[in-house]
Amino acid sequence: MKSIDHHYNIEDLRFGFVTELYYAYTGEKLPSQLALLDTWFPSLFMTLTESEEKIPAEFDERFFMIKAVRYKGKLYAGGSRDISQLLGRLIGTAKGSQEKQRKNAELLRMHVSGFLVTDMDAMEKILENNDALLRNIPDEKITDFAEDLIDSLFYLAEKREKMTPEDKLHEPQPMYDETFDNILYNAGYQLHLNTWKGLVKAWTWLLIGSLLRNESGRVTRYFDTGFVPAGRQQSENNTISDKLNFLFFPEQYESVYYGDMHGEKYPGIEWTCDKCGAHLNDQEGFTDQKGTWQCTNCGYINKISMDEIYDSEEDYKNGIGKVNKEDMERAIKERKEEIRKQEEKGKNENRNNKDHS
Repeated sequence: MKSIDHHYNIEDLRFGFVTELYYAYTGEKLPSQLALLDTWFPSLFMTLTESEEKIPAEFDERFFMIKAVRYKGKLYAGGSRDISQLLGRLIGTAKGSQEKQRKNAELLRMHVSGFLVTDMDAMEKILENNDALLRNIPDEKITDFAEDLIDSLFYLAEKREKMTPEDKLHEPQPMYDETFDNILYNAGYQLHLNTWKGLVKAWTWLLIGSLLRNESGRVTRYFDTGFVPAGRQQSENNTISDKLNFLFFPEQYESVYYGDMHGEKYPGIEWTCDKCGAHLNDQEGFTDQKGTWQCTNCGYINKISMDEIYDSEEDYKNGIGKVNKEDMERAIKERKEEIRKQEEKGKNENRNNKDHS
């Protein structure tokens, strides 16, 4: 992996650790647990009322929300051990083992994730909120902030890959491998675009994953129409570290082709219609030999050439990741030569067998 200059690092994919990176760059003090939730996900995890009294926060089991008050302009949690444990479970700092609060945290996550997949306006508000907050980072530090996010993705991926199944099972907040990989890869993909919008989306991916944990799996495809399934991305060893490495440093890799390749000009390439999105490879009579193909679904004439090949559908939409023509031609040539040698070897073996029969 290519080294990246390091300033700060997200130590673990938990909400508290992720948000610490932001406050390290703004120089602000990390808020209280209650205020931290309300800062990044306003009105989603709690209902707030103004009060002239210090009324302790509590978990409303009927509506799966935290009820809290704002006393003299500040959120007041109170001294409840239960609410402290619940907040700790959500943010990732709880060390206790209260089963009730663990379940309440899961109920709260389920409630919020269910809301997010049914109300797209809520997600837009989160993105707008994060956009405004990230602008608090000084302009001269934004590049370093983005680089530290990238560095953190590699750190988190490598750290998780060293964990045993037993380690994962006994995590304070267990997370499915698929969900973890999708969060990291999609954050990485957005950072790879090198745009302000991509930075905001990447940060939001990490916040959602670190806070909603396994429930974020329900949100991912609804969160961003540009969702990129991590499991389908290119890699040598199918680890999230390698997928991220291929994303950021593709020059370290060479194309390799498998299969018989008979009858294909561009073996292994999946073609989709530029107008309707239909999968062209499945259409009757499809061939990549003619340079164009008329979609049988909508009639649009698609170009079928090396210039139209990208690493993924999202790369095509974003105008990045166009395949390296020389590298692809070399890989195809090597595979065809390999097949020719295999076929020649087979013929020779058949001749030898006949001679000895």
